[in-house]
Amino acid sequence: MPCDDWAEASLDDGSCLFAPCNNGCDGDIVGDSSVTVNDILLLLSNFGTICQ
Repeated sequence: MPCDDWAEASLDDGSCLFAPCNNGCDGDIVGDSSVTVNDILLLLSNFGTICQ
């Protein structure tokens, strides 16, 4: 199943963020094929977000 295929999702309101699929680098959140300060900044920018 592709990473962006979630059968229970009915509306994309932009509130969910997912790391790119199969990039081969576990810490690479932004998808630029390297783990840098941009990855930690993206992670921290979502810290404390209440998900429903």
